Amino acid sequence: MCGIIGFNWEDEAEIEKATKKLTHRGPDDQGHIAKEGISLGHTRLSILDLSKKGHQPMEYKNIIITYNGEVYNYQEIRKELEQLNHNFESDTDTEVILHAFHEWGPSCLNKLNGMFAFCIYNTETKEIFLARDRLGIKPLYYYKNNNKFIFTSEIKAIKHLIEKKINFKALDLYFTYKFVPTNETIIENIYRVPPGHYLTLRDNQTNITKYWDLEFKNNKNQISTDIKNIENLLTASIKRRLISDVPLGVFLSGGLDSSAIVALMSKFSKEPVKTFTVKFNKNSEAKYAKIVANHFNTDHKEISVDVNATSLLPEVVSHLDEPLGDTATIPTYLMAKETRKHVTVVLTGEGSDELFAGYPKYKALYYSKLLPTIPKIFKIGLPNRLNSLFEKNQEKKYEGFVSVFSKKEKEKLYKFQQQEQESNLFKEKNTLNNLLYRDIKTELPNRLFLKVDKMTMAHALEARVPFMDHTLVEYTAAINPKSKLKLGKDKYVYREFIKSILPREIYKRKKQGFSIPLEEWMNTGLKEYALKLLEEIEIDFLNKDYIKKVINNATKNFYTKRQFWTILFFLEWYKQFKE
Repeated sequence: MCGIIGFNWEDEAEIEKATKKLTHRGPDDQGHIAKEGISLGHTRLSILDLSKKGHQPMEYKNIIITYNGEVYNYQEIRKELEQLNHNFESDTDTEVILHAFHEWGPSCLNKLNGMFAFCIYNTETKEIFLARDRLGIKPLYYYKNNNKFIFTSEIKAIKHLIEKKINFKALDLYFTYKFVPTNETIIENIYRVPPGHYLTLRDNQTNITKYWDLEFKNNKNQISTDIKNIENLLTASIKRRLISDVPLGVFLSGGLDSSAIVALMSKFSKEPVKTFTVKFNKNSEAKYAKIVANHFNTDHKEISVDVNATSLLPEVVSHLDEPLGDTATIPTYLMAKETRKHVTVVLTGEGSDELFAGYPKYKALYYSKLLPTIPKIFKIGLPNRLNSLFEKNQEKKYEGFVSVFSKKEKEKLYKFQQQEQESNLFKEKNTLNNLLYRDIKTELPNRLFLKVDKMTMAHALEARVPFMDHTLVEYTAAINPKSKLKLGKDKYVYREFIKSILPREIYKRKKQGFSIPLEEWMNTGLKEYALKLLEEIEIDFLNKDYIKKVINNATKNFYTKRQFWTILFFLEWYKQFKE
C-alpha cells in the first residue's frame, strides 16, 4: 500500500515536498519525477517484491504510473501479457498494471481484481488517466480549478497548493449523515474519483467514465445453493488476499464477519492465524474474540487500551482529512497502531452488512412499507426517525430515518441556507435492494472504507477486505432479498452459512459495534474539550449557542450522543483546517 500524488505542471521541489507529507502511508521508499509537463510522487509500503525494482513512479515506453493498492490476480494477468511478448523486470503488480494499460488501455480495469487507485500519464498525448477500484476501497481525490489539476491519496498533502474554501453543500450533507456521501468533499473544488470509474484529463478537459456498476438480479436459487456459493467465493477471496511478502494477520472483533474470516483462513493456513483484538477496560467484545481465537487455535494478541480520547482526537482527525462523526475511528486507529508492531497486512470484516442486510435500519425501512397511511395530525410529536417511516418517498424516508440532524434542527444550527440535495441512487424495484445499493455506493466508500484506510495507513498498515471481492459482491446482489431478511431475521442466508463454521455462541450473537467507553470519555473531559474548541475558533456560518446546547445535552440518549460526536469531529477538523 502506498501514497500517490501528482499535478499537471513541472515543479520538482514542490512535488518532493508534497510527497513527503504522505510518508506515513509508505515509509519504505519515496520517489518523484517532474518532466514532460507532469509532476508525480509516490511513497511505498513494500508488500510484494521488496526489492528496489518496485520503485515508483515506474515507466514503460511512453507511460508512467504512480499506484496505490493491491491487485490480487496480477500473476494471471502477467502470464497473459507474457504470451503477448511483454517482458517484466520485477515481481510487482505495479509493473503488471503498467503493461496491461499499454496493451489494452482503460479496458484493462475489467481484468483487475483488487483495491487500487492509480495515475498513468502518457508523455506523448499528455493525458492524465486516474482510476479507482470498483467499490472505492482506496481513496483518490482530485482538485480542479481553472487550469490547475492535482490528485492525491490524502488531502493533507495538497492543502498548501490550493485555495481553501468550505463547500456548504457538502457541509449540509455532513450534518445530515455524519459523513459526505457524494463525490464532493467538504472543501470546494476537491472531489473524489467515483468508485468503479476512471477520469481522464487532456487539454484541460476532464471526462469521467463508469467501467463497473452493481446489478441486482434474483437468481432464484435454493438457500442451500447460495450458502455453498457464498462459502466458495469468500474462501477464494480470502486466499487471494493472502499474497504477501510481509507478515499478515486479522482484526478479530468476535463478531460474525471477522470470525468467519478466521474460520475459513484456519482451514488452509499452514501456521496459526495471527489475530488482534483491542480491549477498552471491561470491553465485552474481547471475550467473544477470545472464544474464536481459542476455537481456531490462533496466535492471538489482546491489546488493552486505556486512553484519553481528548489527547488522541487531534491526531485521529488529522489523519482522517475530512470530518467523520464515527466513534469507531478511535479504536480502529489504536488497534492499527498496536497491530503494526507485529504485522504489515491485516484482513478486516467490513462490507458484509451491506451485502447481506445486517443493520437494524434495513429491517425498519424495509418493513415500513407495511405501515398504514395515517393523517399528519397523528404524527405530531413523533421523533423524526419514526415519523419518517410513514413517508412514501424512499429518498425522504431514508434520509429522515438515518439523519443526525433533522431539517428543523439544521435550521437552528446553520447561519446559511440549507442546500437542496438530489439523489438518484434508488433505482431498484425491490426496496431492500435499493437500500443496499445506496449504502454500497455511498456508506462503504465514503465512510467505512475512508475510516479503515486512513486509520490503518496512519501507521503504514495495509487493510484488506475479503467481503469486497467484486465476484462475491456481484453474487450477493443476485440473491433473493427474502433470503437476506427472512421473517425479520437479518443476514439470514449468511447466518445459515456461518452455522457450520463458527461456535454457537458466536453465530447466535446480535450485532454489536466497537464497545468503547463513550460516556466515560464524554464525562471525563471531552465535553469540556468540545466547549473549549467552540470558544477558540471563529465560525460565522454556524450558530454557536445552538452548538452549546447540543454539547450540553449530549448524554441524554443515543441520538444526542451521535449529534455530539458529529459536532466534535467537525470542530476539531475545522480548527485544523483554519490553521
